[in-house]
Amino acid sequence: MMDDFLHNLRTGKNKPFDRNRKQFDNNGYKNPDRQGPNDNRRKDAFQRTPPVDHFPAIKILLGDITEGQRRLADIDERRATAEERIASALERIASSFFEKNPAVHAAEPENDRDSRIIPETAKPVHVSQPATPDAISGVEKTEGTAAEMDRKNVLEMIGALRKEQTSYEKIARTLEARGIPTFSGKGAWHSQTVSKLCHQFYPSVS
Repeated sequence: MMDDFLHNLRTGKNKPFDRNRKQFDNNGYKNPDRQGPNDNRRKDAFQRTPPVDHFPAIKILLGDITEGQRRLADIDERRATAEERIASALERIASSFFEKNPAVHAAEPENDRDSRIIPETAKPVHVSQPATPDAISGVEKTEGTAAEMDRKNVLEMIGALRKEQTSYEKIARTLEARGIPTFSGKGAWHSQTVSKLCHQFYPSVS
């Protein structure tokens, strides 16, 4: 009997042993997760295609982006216009200041003095000669015109700053930093004064 058992081992005819080996044979095992190439292509195409329901939201988002860019461009344009008005107002204020203060103009260097053109508004009156009524009235008229010009330029500057949504306090600090005197010639600029002027002359931006 031992000889038959050894013979079966050598010839591979031990059936129970073969059945046990088949239990561990991977040839008959199939992975249920494996898919064919066609299935993978269909799955990838579905994932790459955006759902139709998202199109309205994307369209609204693009519209919001375009509107935001347009508003930014409008803000930049208004800011540039306001800066030009402020620069022009400051230039007119400086010209009026030098017209009313010839001593400051005389203290300027020759190069700076030549670059300024100051119109003659009244004839000079010599000390040795008595001042005529015409000369006195001419000087008073010139000072009154210059004062009105200064007031107008300052108001334009305040209005331009306020249109840029600058606070009253910041406008007052700007006027003080530039050395612009108040309309009364006394004291300093305050937010209350600027607010009152804006409500009086620029109610739309107050």
